Amino acid sequence: MKYLITGAGPVGRAVARELTARGYECIIMSRHGSTLDLGPHVQHITGDATQKESYPADVDGIVHCIHAAYNAEAWRTLLIPAEDTALHVAAECDIPIVFPESIYGFDPAYETVSPDTPLNKSTQGNPGVRAALINTRLASPARAVSVVAADLFGPDSGPGCVYHQLIIGKRIPLALFNAHTTHSVTYLPDFGRALADAILAPTRPPIIFAPCAPAITQAEFACLAGCRHSPITLRPWMLKLGGLFNSDLHGLLEMRYLWERPSILSGADAQWEATPIEQAIRETLRADSPATSTNKK
Repeated sequence: MKYLITGAGPVGRAVARELTARGYECIIMSRHGSTLDLGPHVQHITGDATQKESYPADVDGIVHCIHAAYNAEAWRTLLIPAEDTALHVAAECDIPIVFPESIYGFDPAYETVSPDTPLNKSTQGNPGVRAALINTRLASPARAVSVVAADLFGPDSGPGCVYHQLIIGKRIPLALFNAHTTHSVTYLPDFGRALADAILAPTRPPIIFAPCAPAITQAEFACLAGCRHSPITLRPWMLKLGGLFNSDLHGLLEMRYLWERPSILSGADAQWEATPIEQAIRETLRADSPATSTNKK
């Protein structure tokens, strides 16, 4: 069986690794192609996920992993039309489609979020876009499943994995808004595993949660990651100032409630447990080490 993965970012690559490890073929489609070598069972093609004609025929399912710059305007411009097209293709071909999803598509009044938590009622900003995307999937005739994760970290992370970028490998780490409140994080290989489970079992509920290790604080995470100093906390005014030069920082400000008080993912129904946080950090540091990076080239 062969599965299409739209997007060659960290999540798409994690899904490809998981599916090929289980013996399946994958096609990764991205707008600019890819030179990444993910093994003989992964084919790379160039295509635009907003255009129906870009989608290859004869695939058994779609894992839709494209992303965009971290601001609502970019998301509305790219993500909404791309998902509309992907849902249309999946429904027309009668194949399952799976979407990675974020915790901020849900009602911000809840500190513990599960598949039963109401969606965010806002129509504004990044949370509004995420809620709109989930609602569109729920209303689609396609067999669509949203798999929800917290902030991502792990080997082969990219710039969108904010938690990872602020702490992993940093002598002086950074923390968002409150370094001492508990926060769920999702290990990238675990997320790839949850997404693979979903595409291979398309009768699952329309919203499922990826397993996460018990939530910890950013300060605890930095300590486990071997950082030599406690995190420097980024305050809202710092991000507002930085937003004058980088519009992506406005997206972090919109989600400040996730960092100023506890933010916990709950309700995963997988038949396996999340990788323990200590093990996940060890594997991440080993993969990010200069010797390992050199060996990969």
